[in-house]
Amino acid sequence: MKNPQSFSVKQLYFKSKNLRPELKLFDSSVLFDKNNYILQEDLLTLSENRDVSIFFSNLAKSLYMIDSSSKKFLSHKETMIPQSFVDSNIYVRKKGQKIGKITGFFDILYIAFSNDCNLRCRYCSTKGGEFKNTNDITAVKKVIDLVAEQNNKNQIVKFLGEGEPSLNLKAIEEVTQYIRMKMPQTKIGISTNGVVSDEVKVFFLDHMDKLQISYDGCPELQDKQRIFPDGSSSSKIVEDTIDYFIKKNKKFTIKIVVTKETLGKEKKIMSHLQNLGVKTISFSQQDEFGRGKDYCPSSMDEFTEFMLKMEELSRFNGIKINHGPIQSIGNTVPVGCGAGMNVLSFGPEKILSGCLGFASSERIEELLNQKIDSDSEVNALFFGKYDDKTKKIEIDEKRLKKLRDRINVHEICQQCEFLYFCGAGCPLKNALNNGELKKPFKEYCEGTKSMFRKILYYVSERYFIEKLPYFKKKGDSTIFRTKYFEFPVNSNTFIILDSNTDIDSIHSDIEKHMQKNMQEFVVFFISPRIEAAERNLQFGHDLLSFIRKLKSWRASYMITRPIFKCLAGKKTEGLSKGQDFATDCTKCIELFYVKDDVVHFCNGKKGKRFDSYTARDEILADFYKTIENKQPNESCIFCPEFIRKKCNGCFSNPK
Repeated sequence: MKNPQSFSVKQLYFKSKNLRPELKLFDSSVLFDKNNYILQEDLLTLSENRDVSIFFSNLAKSLYMIDSSSKKFLSHKETMIPQSFVDSNIYVRKKGQKIGKITGFFDILYIAFSNDCNLRCRYCSTKGGEFKNTNDITAVKKVIDLVAEQNNKNQIVKFLGEGEPSLNLKAIEEVTQYIRMKMPQTKIGISTNGVVSDEVKVFFLDHMDKLQISYDGCPELQDKQRIFPDGSSSSKIVEDTIDYFIKKNKKFTIKIVVTKETLGKEKKIMSHLQNLGVKTISFSQQDEFGRGKDYCPSSMDEFTEFMLKMEELSRFNGIKINHGPIQSIGNTVPVGCGAGMNVLSFGPEKILSGCLGFASSERIEELLNQKIDSDSEVNALFFGKYDDKTKKIEIDEKRLKKLRDRINVHEICQQCEFLYFCGAGCPLKNALNNGELKKPFKEYCEGTKSMFRKILYYVSERYFIEKLPYFKKKGDSTIFRTKYFEFPVNSNTFIILDSNTDIDSIHSDIEKHMQKNMQEFVVFFISPRIEAAERNLQFGHDLLSFIRKLKSWRASYMITRPIFKCLAGKKTEGLSKGQDFATDCTKCIELFYVKDDVVHFCNGKKGKRFDSYTARDEILADFYKTIENKQPNESCIFCPEFIRKKCNGCFSNPK
């Protein structure tokens, strides 16, 4: 009797705000009556070819890969659908998903005390240091009272500057104490340029839940762009601040402002931050406001590619990258920046604004070339103020309603597959360029679409297609190929570990090579090789010790062969934090190499031309065909991990 056809779905679920989603596999031959289900209304096609198609649904927070035989079930003509399509949420029971509700009104509060600054960053969009207005503590407390009334347990208050906020330390200390009293569960954060006194460092250490330090990645960029008023460099002082918090085990994020000077320096930046001991990075794109016009990247595509290159480098060292665009995945409210929805900004001019960067009247009027009390569309962004006479917060409900009404997006956006990502774009840029908060600025709109497509396709390449990375041989030389980079592979960087390896000698060689190449991004390729009969926890212990040493040196590395759980048990899971980690042939980097565009398998057999394969699954299937004995080693048969299907074991004949 012929077996029924099985319909498979690969799903990548974005459960967190990074580019390392959770992979799920669904496989079933069971069909359901389609009358009870409806296709996710925002299903977006990313790529299609003869074998597989890749889709994305923001409402399901997922990327999907299905084969060509299953694709027909996306058609309206089909009356039955596979269970795998239901289990993975390609089809849902309820008929679509309505626009989400706005919750937590004003649950993110940004407070700026002044424009004063101890640096004169050449690209500063707020013209830090040019104005000297100072916020009023009484006014700030009134705004905190307003936010506290929302009684939201997930509220965040962040001190930032149109300059450097720590120059107003006494005010921040008093306000922090007030926040703790009024909203004890609130997370408090600060964004600083890192040029701070010892007193400020101690305060940050003890009182800030979230700490962000602006640093441009390496001294070359920092000392060119983020300078003191007299033109002198700032990198040494900021790096001393970074080192202080690392030694105190204080979590913090380095924010890199991406300018045209930043592009092309990804390896240098990542290498330097890694040497400093930085663990988390975020990015912001330089815009055209303030002093920043001459420093903007020429396109959003350039900014996107920089982010993805940094993400690709981070896979070798486990540095966490916070991608702002990823935070919008799963959003059901078509609003991008949160201005007037859940974000409130209060600056030294005592103006309530929905726009994070423009709470100072001097800059507002310079930007708009008009008074903020006019009725222009853009002025809805500035919907309230603190009245010095009455000592009360006054909100212009008409302006606020206009700002929040942009949830009812412009007709241009209503059918756009990226609606839930950008929410019709930046309301400030829309109003300045089109005269309407809701009408999308064409250049920004096209750039946003391109950015999300590139990010989503990058993720699908990495977790679905998986042809990259791989080793490529040309003559006597070998390189390691990723999407954006090539790394040389030689006797200094390719480390074979077996039962005869002198670990101490290897450590010494690696340390010398790292010291010699401190300014370069060097990747070490770790290849564990041990016969089945010699597998034991002692080797696993030695391997763990070896990796810990690499981590302590802040080395970048890739484990190129599977590490079976029989070597180190559950401890293997912590070997390569932040990296893709192979426990069987399916993810093994040494499964094949490419020479003259032909795939060569690890057992000496050949596959087809590399460009003829659509995805790694096809390469793996061809590899299995070359194995004469497809049974795992005898030592694996009675292993609990193998029996529980936690490990696929090791085939006996591949070398």
